[in-house]
Parts: sequence; structure tokens; C-alpha cells
Amino acid sequence: FSIINTNDGNTLAAYDARSGTLVLVVINPSKENEQRVFNLDLFFGSLNEITATRTSPSEQHQNVSQEVALVNKTLTYLSPAESITTLVLKNVTIGSTQSNLVQDGDFETQPTKWLLGG
Repeated sequence: FSIINTNDGNTLAAYDARSGTLVLVVINPSKENEQRVFNLDLFFGSLNEITATRTSPSEQHQNVSQEVALVNKTLTYLSPAESITTLVLKNVTIGSTQSNLVQDGDFETQPTKWLLGG
């Protein structure tokens, strides 16, 4: 997996080109629920194959895939207070443009690795 920079300090994104897997780890440390919106315009493939697993004070590894919505390559998810959710998208490829992959993140690529931009 290669880390992809996002503009959300509470989301970690990683992509494995070999398996075509995109993973988003969404952390909500606050005491309030937070709506998260991810623009996946530069990703292609079966973007509707999403598995979501959440851990919170009242849940442990709970499957919450039904709580994730993906419409026109915009993924939305209501992140409960004090929770960590892992979203896994399978059979994903990246388009020819290699910048701003998740939200408005910035990174550059080289032939064999991803480099985080500053």
C-alpha cells in the first residue's frame, strides 16, 4: 500500500495498485458526529464495492457498510463521535491524472512510488 495525502487531518488514505484496493481510515475524535465527504473523481472501477467497519465506545469491528453512500463518485459517511471507521473499496484503478486523489490532497508520483507533497 502507498499512502495518499488527503486534506482531512483525520483521514488516512492508502492505495494498493497491485490489488486495486483503496482504503480510507476515518477518525472522529470529537464528541459530535461529523459528516465526511470524499470526492473520488480520479478513481475508476467498481467503486460501489465498499466494506465499512467501525469501532467506537459502543461498537467493536461493527460492519456499517450500509451507512456509506456513493453517488456520482462522491462518497458520504456520517462519522459517529469518538469512532474509527475503515472503508475498503475493491477493484479500483487510478486515472491518468495523479494529483488531488482524495478530496483536495496534493501528492506527486514517480514510476515506482508515491511521494507526499508539501
